[in-house]
Amino acid sequence: MRPFLTAALLATLPLTASADPMGAVGQLVLGHALFAEGEASRDGLALIAGARLAGGVKIGIVAREMQTEGPAAEAAAAAAAPRNAVQMMATARAAVEADETLSFLVISAESLLSVLPAAEASASAAQIGPGQSQIWRLPADGGAALDIGVVDDGGSGLQLQVAAAQGDDAPQDLCRATALPLCRILLPESGFVDVTVRNPGAEPENYLLVTN
Repeated sequence: MRPFLTAALLATLPLTASADPMGAVGQLVLGHALFAEGEASRDGLALIAGARLAGGVKIGIVAREMQTEGPAAEAAAAAAAPRNAVQMMATARAAVEADETLSFLVISAESLLSVLPAAEASASAAQIGPGQSQIWRLPADGGAALDIGVVDDGGSGLQLQVAAAQGDDAPQDLCRATALPLCRILLPESGFVDVTVRNPGAEPENYLLVTN
């Protein structure tokens, strides 16, 4: 069974936020990845599961500073903003309306989201041009896991890398995300990490940098 399909089936179960081993950031990133897979493969179950996972996370927008490196962007606001969970569920509902079983799953997912407590995550919105890198410096508490993820509108291929901030010294790589744009960092002592988001594509992209 495909990993995404397995995750899609699990995501339809009524897990509470505290029972989710992924954490809020992982849940949100996986939800958007499942949804993008569902759109690409016209898989209604993946669409529902992705929207269900994303809908179980309450996002608080926070302002953070970042630096941009690379070619200057030609124009702003050219990319579509990442969809929120309400838009994702509406898309899933429309895609499966002819299937009675999947339509029931949409109703069930919406009912669960209305009664279950939501996990919480913080996010900062940004737009990144083609060929650009953006570096965010984030505080990290020693001994506490810091989850970092990137959510976009699907299919952009944004790359995520996290390194320990070393002042003038060469940074120490802590994570290079592969299958999903998601990293979990655990520092022995409190400090800072430099989070780099890269856009290897040919179009500008809007994204959310998400943390726990």
